Amino acid sequence: MLRENLFEKLKCYSDFSSKEKDLILASANYNNARILKEDSVFRKNHSLDDSIQDLSFLECLGAITSKTWAHDICMADQFLKDQKCISLFDRSVILNNWLASNGICPLLRFAFSKWYEIDFPEDVEDLAELSLVYLYKIIPHVFSNLSKNEEFIAEGAYGRVFIGEDKDKVIKYPYNFAAKNFMLDMESNVYKKSIGSDLNNYFAKLYKFHDGIMVKEYIEGVSGWYLLEHDKEFRADPYNLKQLEEIYHLINKFYLEYNINIDMHPGNFQWSYKDNKWFIVDYGAMPKIGSEYFPRDCFHKYFKKIWLDLHSLMKDIPIRSVDLLFYK
Repeated sequence: MLRENLFEKLKCYSDFSSKEKDLILASANYNNARILKEDSVFRKNHSLDDSIQDLSFLECLGAITSKTWAHDICMADQFLKDQKCISLFDRSVILNNWLASNGICPLLRFAFSKWYEIDFPEDVEDLAELSLVYLYKIIPHVFSNLSKNEEFIAEGAYGRVFIGEDKDKVIKYPYNFAAKNFMLDMESNVYKKSIGSDLNNYFAKLYKFHDGIMVKEYIEGVSGWYLLEHDKEFRADPYNLKQLEEIYHLINKFYLEYNINIDMHPGNFQWSYKDNKWFIVDYGAMPKIGSEYFPRDCFHKYFKKIWLDLHSLMKDIPIRSVDLLFYK
């Protein structure tokens, strides 16, 4: 779903203010500089260093058309590869300047501790998908129709969640450009596609979606991540592991049917003590890049890596998918 009208989404970059464009471009380069060094001060200075932004190459990179955009970007990157004097990072900076000058969103190249090269147009599509999801969340969206009777309870990458006055529904408001323009719409579409399937029985009900705002069923309980953080007994003897395994297989079935990656992070699972049941309270889709981190061939591998091992690792060495600059 994220790949629908992908080029049009990339072109939204041209509608941002100069300040917003500059922030997105600097943030992409700041993240990509992780290939050089993790130090944030070094990367911030390096991403803004005009000396490496050789504009003389821009005229050589050609035009970008709506029908062949992925091929055009692939060819431009190949041209830069052929210039042996240009380093890996500098090549990404030049390419991003070229994209920005054409009113197209720059590309993230470093994610999940890995550098992503462009060898085929399909690689461009993968990177474009990743870049939209992360870079467009830098741009804030202010929602103004919040009721005084709604109480804040949670915040994710794209939405702030409030419990309604009647205490049986939650309202999820978008608070950045990505959420308002496509991420929450995608989450709504995941729910619609799941209707009639066994997977839908584990989704918190979606009552309404309008103008980027979701109204969902309130599942009283605690998240899987909270249990890993605060309940030692849960780590030793997880609640209803068979049910989690069933959900895991249903999500994989959904992926095979629709090619949609539902984020299986434990923070998106909620344990209801009342129902003695697991629910998925955030069923948003995620880009292809990053989804391969989740094992699909074996539930026990998935549970060990994503629940038990990931939580332990994050306490010592936080794993960042990407590292961005935000407004202060």
